[in-house]
Amino acid sequence: MVGLSGLWGGEKLRSLFIIEYARAYAAEPMSLLTNPQLPIDSPFRILAGGSHLCTSEWSQAPHQGDLCYKLYFVRSGKSILTLSDDSQVQLKAGTICCIPGYHLQYYECPKEMLIDWVHFVPEAVLLSHLLSKLTEVVAWPAEELDYWEDVWEGVAALPATPSLPQIGRMQALLMDVVARILEHLGQEEPLLISPEFEELKPAVDFMDRHFRTNPPLAEIAEVVFLTPSHFHRKFSRCFGETPLQYQQNKRLQVVRQLLLTSDLTLTKIAEEAGFSDEFYLSRVFKKKFGCTPGWLRKNQKP
Repeated sequence: MVGLSGLWGGEKLRSLFIIEYARAYAAEPMSLLTNPQLPIDSPFRILAGGSHLCTSEWSQAPHQGDLCYKLYFVRSGKSILTLSDDSQVQLKAGTICCIPGYHLQYYECPKEMLIDWVHFVPEAVLLSHLLSKLTEVVAWPAEELDYWEDVWEGVAALPATPSLPQIGRMQALLMDVVARILEHLGQEEPLLISPEFEELKPAVDFMDRHFRTNPPLAEIAEVVFLTPSHFHRKFSRCFGETPLQYQQNKRLQVVRQLLLTSDLTLTKIAEEAGFSDEFYLSRVFKKKFGCTPGWLRKNQKP
């Protein structure tokens, strides 16, 4: 991706915010979640979560619907994951593991494994790029993150419509985990932010707020005072995808979340996510994830 190589040090501020938010929550959880002035911008979309007893039936090759990050708290048992480079990782009881679903090749559970789990994707484009560098499973002893135990207990009993405090707690947990991943990846030193990204950022923010309504290219380009064709070229060069693809991918993440956490009909989900109808949504969804929305709803596993 041209334009991104020197960009990511600006995420240093995000990393520091993540760490400080998580530490503050560990010290004073309710003050953070009840303060209306707190700038919570939901950096992650939580697709689904819960508690699951994995057995040999869980063993499978992942499908494209697994394209997300998976956070497991292994309560008991063990399993083996094979990654895309053919390396194998054992998930063990008493560990918290972050798994890059984009690099999974096979799950194998010889006996049983009990996990609390959360599937998530980054909402912020900078954070998304940083996490894309993660190609291995990162694990920590559970006691190292034991201050999140109450949050994990909430994850295990996660309802279809979590409350604001539940959402805040889960976001804080994910921010702490991702801060640790960024440290693991060596993303601690500040780098220069690309001037091209700085120029486009207002348009990215605009799309992040309005992607469900699919604003026309001219309206987006106007935010940064560029012609539509010039903006399209710059955005595609900087981010490796077109503005249309960027907004469509964000709508598809909304669809995936609603499929896994609600009983809404596909017609209603299409409406909520900003697709013209369920038929068009189904075509786009299958092209992206390799399966129909109905198949994912019935077959998605932790």
